[in-house]
Amino acid sequence: MSGAFPEALVACPPGVTCDAEAAINAKDRHVLRAAILGEADVVVTEDVQFRAQGERARRLLPQDLDFQGCAEFMAFAVDVDPAVAVDALDGMLGRWSARTSNASWPRLLSWMDRRGWGEVSQVLDRYRGYVADA
Repeated sequence: MSGAFPEALVACPPGVTCDAEAAINAKDRHVLRAAILGEADVVVTEDVQFRAQGERARRLLPQDLDFQGCAEFMAFAVDVDPAVAVDALDGMLGRWSARTSNASWPRLLSWMDRRGWGEVSQVLDRYRGYVADA
């Protein structure tokens, strides 16, 4: 994650806790702490149990924090500003391609399609063409 999203790193001082942690699985508490300290709006995770726990603990959180799956987050991000989403994914693919020759838009879009994100991949592909032509 630090390679794909270096700006997402948050330093968590030892001993920092919040009331909502009691409702969160011990293995995920560091993620909740980072989201709170980083003043995040959304925690994106495919861990269904963690999302459910986070939603149940919302009233105990010091800020409004949403818990979403990857597809839901991607659909929202693309809908809000497709050009920014394409630019962000271009940057991520650029960082990945520095480590592997397999990073490409076709592979990313195919990966999304295989996971049931066909609608998101179609919108990204359409906007990626517009951005490339600009």
